[in-house]
Amino acid sequence: MGAIQTLEWAASYPNMVERIAPFAGTAKNWPHNCILIDGLKSIIQLHPEWKNDQYTEPPIHVLRTFGRVYASWGFSQAFYRKALYKELGYSTIEDFVEQFWETSFTKFDTDDLLTMLWHGNMLILVQTINTKGIH
Repeated sequence: MGAIQTLEWAASYPNMVERIAPFAGTAKNWPHNCILIDGLKSIIQLHPEWKNDQYTEPPIHVLRTFGRVYASWGFSQAFYRKALYKELGYSTIEDFVEQFWETSFTKFDTDDLLTMLWHGNMLILVQTINTKGIH
């Protein structure tokens, strides 16, 4: 379970959640991450294929572009510098980006991606948690 989901459950269901151990998450996005998130939202919302969420077919070009941009954040600089994508069976960075990242994101729904990109401040919610745990 992700850290944000752990915190949300602890705050929303305090009588059901006895202990928590959120890992690799934060209740507040930092400015650098907000810039990335806003850029990713723009890929979806400004692309003519998205049609202001009124599309009849999945906007594949939008999703592929989203995956290509996200590829730079999905793995570390060292991963790319050391060509570790080759250990996954890809011969070039371009093959990896196209076949792994772009293809993976074509399975998403743009509304789901936009929801995941929300960078609200959950600090107020977290302050209500009385559950025992590491946080």
